[in-house]
Amino acid sequence: MKFKSFLFVLLTAVLFTAGCAGLPKGANQILDFKITPDKGLASGTIVSIEVKTTDMIEKVFGSVDVPGAFKVPLKYDSIKKLWAFKAMIPMGVAIPKGEYTAWVEAVAKDGQIYKAEKKVTTY
Repeated sequence: MKFKSFLFVLLTAVLFTAGCAGLPKGANQILDFKITPDKGLASGTIVSIEVKTTDMIEKVFGSVDVPGAFKVPLKYDSIKKLWAFKAMIPMGVAIPKGEYTAWVEAVAKDGQIYKAEKKVTTY
């Protein structure tokens, strides 16, 4: 009987603490990150980045790790409630065939930075 009582108390304690466990507050401020197209990047292609975040975020930057690319600020669209950027890859820019990383950084009001990445390809 003592063993069953002990097992019940132990199981209750485990279930109670499991309910309290989880991600620390603010761990997932980037809710969604979409880049289109994610295949077929080439000069003349219009690239669109959309990022959904929580209300804690005050700035978002993004880029694709291709030669000549730079970090750009995204603008907040208050109607769609997301951060967005759209631009054309300049004509005449030769992007070597391969797989690249598109990334975004979200800066929270307290200065903390949250990052997300996706793979994109030229084919």
